[in-house]
Amino acid sequence: VSLVFITPEKLAESTRVANILKRLRKNGQLARFIIDEAHCVSQWGHDFRSSYLKLKNLKAAFDNVPITALTATATPGIAQDVQAQLRMTETVFIKGGINRANLSYRVMKKSRSKIMNDILQLIKLMDTEVQGKASGIVYCVLRSARRRAAGRVHTGTKAECETIAEGLRKLGISAGFYHGSMETDDRTDVIVATIAFGMGINKPDVRFVIHYGLSKTMEGYYQESGRAGRDGYPSLAVLFYDYQDKVKQDVMIRTNVTSRNLAAADQAEKKIDSLLSMVEYCENRSICRRKLIAKHFNIIDVPTCREDEGQEPCDICSSNASEAWELADQTAAARKVLEVVRAAQGGGLKKPLGLNTLKDICIGSKSKNLSAYPHLTVYSNCLRNAKICSAPLTGDLALTFLRRMVTQRWLHERCERMEQGNCVGYLEPGRNITGNFTAYVPQKKKPAEPQGSKRQRLSYYFDKQTVQSPSNGNQNDWSKPSTINPHINFGLETKLREALRALRETLREEHNLARAYTVFNENTIIGCIQRLPQSIKDLEGIPGLGAQRMKKYGERIVTRVADVLNDRWSASDHKTSVAMHASSPSSCHAEMTEEYEMLNGMDEATLREFAFDGG
Repeated sequence: VSLVFITPEKLAESTRVANILKRLRKNGQLARFIIDEAHCVSQWGHDFRSSYLKLKNLKAAFDNVPITALTATATPGIAQDVQAQLRMTETVFIKGGINRANLSYRVMKKSRSKIMNDILQLIKLMDTEVQGKASGIVYCVLRSARRRAAGRVHTGTKAECETIAEGLRKLGISAGFYHGSMETDDRTDVIVATIAFGMGINKPDVRFVIHYGLSKTMEGYYQESGRAGRDGYPSLAVLFYDYQDKVKQDVMIRTNVTSRNLAAADQAEKKIDSLLSMVEYCENRSICRRKLIAKHFNIIDVPTCREDEGQEPCDICSSNASEAWELADQTAAARKVLEVVRAAQGGGLKKPLGLNTLKDICIGSKSKNLSAYPHLTVYSNCLRNAKICSAPLTGDLALTFLRRMVTQRWLHERCERMEQGNCVGYLEPGRNITGNFTAYVPQKKKPAEPQGSKRQRLSYYFDKQTVQSPSNGNQNDWSKPSTINPHINFGLETKLREALRALRETLREEHNLARAYTVFNENTIIGCIQRLPQSIKDLEGIPGLGAQRMKKYGERIVTRVADVLNDRWSASDHKTSVAMHASSPSSCHAEMTEEYEMLNGMDEATLREFAFDGG
């Protein structure tokens, strides 16, 4: 035996295991302890487990045996705490890159009435990208399916997973929900699961990871979303965001925490801080999402999607939101808001202020609900009067401002569960009201159009909304207008798509490339169908076609488009299947070549792990 796997619980509780280890050390056969998911050791970590904390006894019992601690989700503070808890000395710290260049990070507004259709469209998007059925995970982060028992409102994750999986099946998606009794040979395209699903899963061709609600921590979200695209193919990481999910999770964190239990209260505050970091990620309007993730792990050398065209753009970069919004100093306006909150506290209100009520006051709303706050009318329009931006101050913009005050701790939101089961938040002055306050506001200048020379890939599908079925019923309605180019019919669109895919496969074989998309991807094909290029110059600005690709493949692309338009090409001319093998893990592994390493930057282990190694 060269390697033994054991749980922390077994190691801490079994006298027999301890005796075996001592015997192995005596015989010179105990070379090293390797602790995986080492962030669980730290009480600051996003997944703290008390059994992991007992691993600190290893150093006392086996002082001469080296320890290696591995984690993919350690912030600098957590890394130092892990090192201290495990009593590691003379430690070597090895940190790999965390940037997943092939993932397109996106945040979408969570609408209860539309979310199932939104998920359906995302799945269709990836089906189009892989030219088949894409594999993916839908995570149910917040346990919102309620049932009443013994006077309490309980939550049931399994029930929610079942409900979502059933809804997707009704929409024609092969979806199942993960549960403990699931057979290992069960096969389905889409798994709906709790965040516990995925530990130990090494499926390389997961094309998308969708979070049905707000993740609890940035570390958890990075780990969960990172289960997509491990084979290097472009993949989606989408989070559906509703601020109310934050309020519900806040209540769950503080449940049964009393001021007398200082340790539990301190732990709850750390969890709230982590939750607010996720809210800030979702509320972000102008900063590249991969930059925000990297910043959380104290890594500053990750380029934005727009700075490196080899990366899948996030929603911020692909929409040029960074030019539409800016972070501006709004300290004066924030202090006006604090005056309102303090005045509400001093007024002896039976119903304290919530975010929506505060928003209505600050923008001068005529809502009848404000009649309960007559002494606050003097503050009406305080945000409009502060002129926080040149654009009209809408309710949504005011809410964005106030939520920013919550995430920056200028406002404290005290969240409670009501007798009816719903969760609400009440506002108090925060703990961090010194210094300057910055908020997202619209820029005066109109943002430029997205640069076509940037590789937009998945985002090109997404932003142009070309993921719908070509027809709502009759898939062979060739005469109807194309959904991509209204100047041609669907039949010609289909023929152009087949012809360009066939050309791509031919070029892949000619240049001995492992992946078809390294020639050009589906976004390039869509761009060609839209533009119908007749010269090399016409190719300029089409996603995925930079100067080198145009020089290398441009003439062939233009010729192929002309052949189709002049009816000189037939699908029978090309017999080779061009389907990507996204559903076959073995074929993905067999094709891992230098292009794979180039896309990932380094091998998966180095890319995803932080390691601590001490004697």
